[in-house]
Amino acid sequence: MTTLRKNIAALGERKAEVRALKAQLAEARAAGDGAEQEVLARLVPARAAHDSLAGIVALQKTIKGLWVPASSAFQRCETQVIALATQLQMLSVGREEGDGG
Repeated sequence: MTTLRKNIAALGERKAEVRALKAQLAEARAAGDGAEQEVLARLVPARAAHDSLAGIVALQKTIKGLWVPASSAFQRCETQVIALATQLQMLSVGREEGDGG
C-alpha cells in the first residue's frame, strides 16, 4: 500500500476521532459536570493532527502520477456495489429473523 493510501486511511480515522470528540464536548457542555476541559484538552491535539495530515494528503495529491481521481465509471460501479451489499445484508437479516420460528 502506498504512503498516500495509508495517509488517506489515517486521515479518515483522525476525522472520525475529531468528530467523536466534538460530540463528547457537546455532551460535556450540556451536562455541565466540568468534564468539558478534559475533552477539550484531547480535542485540540486531535484536531491539530488531523489538520496536519490533511495538508500532507493535499500536497501528495498534487504529485502527478501519485494520485489519480476515480473516474465517473468507477464511482458508479462503487455506488452499485455498496447498494448491492446493503440489499444482501437486508436479505440476510430478514432470513435470520424468519428462521427463529
